[in-house]
Amino acid sequence: MDCYISQMMHVKRIEKRGGGFSMKILAVDSNPDELTEIELALRKVFPSSTVFAYRDGLSAVKFGYTNRVDAILTARELSRLSGLEVVRMLKPKQAPGLPMVILGSDEKYRQLAKTMHATEYLIKPFTAESLRAALGPRA
Repeated sequence: MDCYISQMMHVKRIEKRGGGFSMKILAVDSNPDELTEIELALRKVFPSSTVFAYRDGLSAVKFGYTNRVDAILTARELSRLSGLEVVRMLKPKQAPGLPMVILGSDEKYRQLAKTMHATEYLIKPFTAESLRAALGPRA
């Protein structure tokens, strides 16, 4: 695992190699504990994948503008930009059909997430099975 700082915001790149399908996943959550939970869940479900973890929406969008990923998983509430804004801004920059999942604690944002082009809205706490299903058959 290597860690580096980008524009004074915490950024981690976690790589785990092994058998199976390899995905590049952009994960975003302002809460460091919840971001760690997301990373652990992604590594459990997709052990051969690379996770790019960001703690703020703006840094995640900057990364997504210059790098292709296979899936985006973001919390709805973030610092600097919301998860809804992250999805809206990255949708045209990424491949068509890219799984873009928003994690939230309130059901009332599900429809708004869909109108912002999220492919799925998961309620926290999520399960490994719901994560696998939300990221689709690519896994």
